[in-house]
Amino acid sequence: MKSFVVETLDSSRLVEIEAPEPAPASGEAVIDVRASTVNRGELSLLASRDKGWAPGQDVAGVVISQAADGSGPRIGERVVGLAEQGSCTSYQYPREGAIGGDGST
Repeated sequence: MKSFVVETLDSSRLVEIEAPEPAPASGEAVIDVRASTVNRGELSLLASRDKGWAPGQDVAGVVISQAADGSGPRIGERVVGLAEQGSCTSYQYPREGAIGGDGST
């Protein structure tokens, strides 16, 4: 999948890479990311993070795989969420409770 990460230590430059597909835990849904952001706080962190750090906490998209334990939004539901990091990727897997859907499928 595509992901944006810090290019080198002491660099504010992000580069697009091919990253491994997500391996969600039991209570995590997989989201096809349609929109994400890098907020002001994360911008200030870019130059101090290690190479490969992936910014982005805010994410919006569509669930393509429901959590294995059956919790959370269903496949096809549009959702917004808060990721620990790395929402600037093709797919994201926020933990249950960190995403909310609109009930649409």
